[in-house]
Formats: sequence, C-alpha cells, structure tokens
Amino acid sequence: MNYHMDELLTTKFEDMERKIYSAVCEAARNMTRELLEELDRHLMNTRDKKRYENKQIRKATVKTIYGEVEYNRHMYLDRDTKHYVYLLEDRMKMEKIGAVSSNLAKVISEAAAEMPYRKTAELISQTTGQTISSHGAWNVVQKVGKEIGKQEEIMLNEMEEEITRGKTETPIIFMEADGVYLNIQKNRKKSKSQEMKLATVYSGWSEDGKQLVNKKVLAGMSGANKFNSKTEALIQSVFHIDADQIRVLNGDGAAWISNTYNPERIFQLDRFHIVKKIRGCIKHKKIAGRILDKMMSEDYVGGLQDIETYINSIDDGLHKTDLKNARDLYRYLSNNIDGLPRWQEQLKNMGVDLQAPEGQTYKNMGVQENQNCSLITNRMKGRKMRWSVAGADNLAKIIYTRENGDLNRIIEKYDGEIMIPNNYMDQVKVLSADQVKQVVGKGNKWVDTIQVGLPALGSPIGNYTDALRALSLGIKDM
Repeated sequence: MNYHMDELLTTKFEDMERKIYSAVCEAARNMTRELLEELDRHLMNTRDKKRYENKQIRKATVKTIYGEVEYNRHMYLDRDTKHYVYLLEDRMKMEKIGAVSSNLAKVISEAAAEMPYRKTAELISQTTGQTISSHGAWNVVQKVGKEIGKQEEIMLNEMEEEITRGKTETPIIFMEADGVYLNIQKNRKKSKSQEMKLATVYSGWSEDGKQLVNKKVLAGMSGANKFNSKTEALIQSVFHIDADQIRVLNGDGAAWISNTYNPERIFQLDRFHIVKKIRGCIKHKKIAGRILDKMMSEDYVGGLQDIETYINSIDDGLHKTDLKNARDLYRYLSNNIDGLPRWQEQLKNMGVDLQAPEGQTYKNMGVQENQNCSLITNRMKGRKMRWSVAGADNLAKIIYTRENGDLNRIIEKYDGEIMIPNNYMDQVKVLSADQVKQVVGKGNKWVDTIQVGLPALGSPIGNYTDALRALSLGIKDM
C-alpha cells in the first residue's frame, strides 16, 4: 500500500475511513459477483442435462448489506415441471424479499420498527453500502409483514386442528390487552382513527420482579374475534395447556377484550384505566382523590357510593358536562364491578392459594400500557402520521415479531420465488454468453489499494476466494 502513502498522509482520518469503507463494500460486491457466477458455471457443468435444458444467460440484481450486486446466471427449462428455473438461486437458497437479500431485509426491518421509513432509508444509506429509498424500505416491510401473516394463519390452523405445540408448563397464564388508535388514511386531506389491538401474555415475573417470564406479544388491525383467536393460538404455541390452568385477563373493560376466546378466565379491570377514568371524570381533585383512595384500598362499594353522592350534588342546569362524566364513570365501574378486585384477591375468594414456581414471583398486573408505548405508540402515533390499514398491520407484525425474537428466523425462511412465469419472460433482458461483461474493481484506486494488501479480494484465484468457493459447493477437501 506504499503507492498511496503520500496521499493518505494528507487525508483526514474521517475521509479516509469513509473511502476505505466504500472500497471494502465495492470489493465485497465484486467478490460476491465472482463467486455467484463461478458457482453458476459449476452448476451448469454438473447439472442433470436430461432434466435441465440450458436456455440462456440472464442478469439478476440483489441488494446486499454492502451494496447492489449485479450478476449473470443461466436459466434452464425444467423438462419435468415445464417451468423455467435458476439453479443458482435454488442451490444457494437465495431467499429474496424482492431483490433484497435476507441480511439486508433484516437490517431494514429492524430499523423500520424503530423509526419512520424516510429515516430508515437514510440510516441504511449511511451505514451500509446500499442506497435505498423510503418506498423501498416500506416495500420490504410489507412483504415481511405478509410473511408473518402467513405464520399467524398457520398457528390458527394448528389450534383449530388441535395440534399441540406449546411445551412450557405453568400453573397460570397472564393476559393483558389494550387498543391504540391510529390515524388512518381516508384521502389526502382527511383521516379517521382506527384501533390497533395489542396483547401481552406471560407466565409470571422474574424473582426480582423486573422481567416478564415467557413473554410474548401480539399486535395488529384484525377484528375482535380474529385477534382474540390469534392471541389464543399464540398462547397454545408457547404454553402446554391443561384443564387446571388458571387464566387471568387484565384490560380496560372494552367489549372485545372481555369477550376473549377463552371465557373461563378471571377478569381484572386495569388499574391504570381506573385511575385515568376517575381523574378524567371528576374535576374536583379532593373528591377524585377520595374515590381513588377507596378503590385502591379495596372499598369498591364505598367508592361507588361517593360517586353517587357527587352526582346528586351537581346542579343539572349548571354542570351538564360534569354530570354526564360522573354518570359515565359510575356506569364504567359498576358494569365492571366483578373485575375491580385484583386478581390475587379474586383467587383468594375462590379458595385458591397459588405459589409461584422456583425462580419466579407473582405481583400486580398492569404492563400493557408500557408495552403500548414501547412497541406501538412511540413508533406509530404522531400528529402527522397517517396509515393505511394494511400498512399499519404489516408494520405492527414486524414490531411484535421483533419483540418476540422471531423476526430473523421468519426472514431467513422467506421463500423467494425462483420460478419465472411465462408472462414475465419478455420483461427481462436476455444476454448471450459472449455478451456478458467481466468487470472487476476497475476505476476505484481505493479498491486497488486494498487488493494490493488482500489479493484474494481482487483475484478469483486467491486462497480466501478458493475457500469460500469450496464451502459454497460443499467440497470438503481443497
């Protein structure tokens, strides 16, 4: 690398860092193209020639974490299936989200779960060798979201067919549910709100009470019945279900939450919503405080009596809004009176003494509001944010699957189509073998500099390239 020393010494480290990164990405793209094309040639020479008829060479492009790689590979007619196939993509298991590699799809999906698509595109462009638009990021999320939707349907089918998958044994399953209203696109000027449903299931808390044990989450724009079915399917995919198992549901009393898939459960009215409702409906702070104190001290009858007294003290003519709010509060609490006691108190009244398994503890419920903020609200709620129902649903699937630790697994299993339909044939440029150009790292002196120190990056016969080539072909002895 001495050839460039004088120039390097006049370069700021920041600039040198960017140039080296760019050069490494370019070298990686060249190596990838060389390896793919050599693998393709190997497959052409070793294929079952009676089955696979060589038709022509076609260009393909894949967006990777180090940039866009354009390569050439052979297309064959599979005489058995009568379909056109690419043996290279098949053998290499090149799962593609459109023309995006699985690795890049993971990075895009992870980023999109945290920030707007525009910011995602900027981050990808700044931190990888790949430039992508905000629409490109959005497109990846839609495809991954649809794939997750397929997995949800598989879970539902397994539940309906009574295929037991869950292995985790627990004496109790905690469930919490809530909704978040999002601005949904109606037209360019107007929008309407629609509820996104969220659920969290778990079996208890860690011994220090800081972590949920066996936590799984679910989110989406499905209707009530479908969402509740998905929640139950998720539960059955994680937990071993038996008749003696206790179910506890914590929610705000909304009909879709109360009418859960499994009616044999204890219902607890969420404390956060109790407090919020009382403070929002009783404008007199001292009276609101007194009602809250009674509710939190389990004097539910006394709390309701205080609300009645407050209602009777209001002059209908002067405080119509206050009267309406107070009556709404009374109806809300009295309609959910069976859910006012905490779940521990309800079990005690049933004569059930539940002990937490070793290494776990049980405590008061009420995690869903925090889950809403960390999962959905911080990402998807905002004054200027507008969503299509499908777009919101697909992003929610990305977010909850990431939280469950399953996102990478699902993307890796994404099965990109390798069969080319006949109606697509005319849309792809056909190259003959003698038209295929070979360009290896020309025109970038930084690539040339790197190749001086690492010749394997610049030559298809380098030891490192040979090693990768052998691994790709499954050759044990080199």
